[in-house]
Amino acid sequence: LPDDLGRSPMEFVHLDAMPALDWAQALAVLARCPRLTSLTACNNPRIGPQLDGLGALRSLRQVYLAGCGLAEVPPALCELPALTELSLIDNPLTQVPDALALLPTLQRVMLPKGKALAAERRRLATLRPELRLL
Repeated sequence: LPDDLGRSPMEFVHLDAMPALDWAQALAVLARCPRLTSLTACNNPRIGPQLDGLGALRSLRQVYLAGCGLAEVPPALCELPALTELSLIDNPLTQVPDALALLPTLQRVMLPKGKALAAERRRLATLRPELRLL
């Protein structure tokens, strides 16, 4: 992404299916966007190792990471104090960390369907009953 994008007043960015993108660089640029509240980065199967930089995007309220091949929830998501909505559908997840579910602003989480997460859904519903698990 161009470096001067970091001075942009944009609030939403959609970077779906961009396999050649340098995600570490892109997240560093986006971290300088003061009004960025929504990031969509779906269908980027190589993004997982680069998501450490996501924690720097402190103003994010919505994050959509469907179809990114994530076997675990990126720890950086648990560092987003304003996060209200998260989509992790179509990822091979088997667990959701308590730290994510306990984010006080988080209202809605979209998780993969199927038996692999059935017990996790029940556990999260007990841990945080008001959290909408879709």
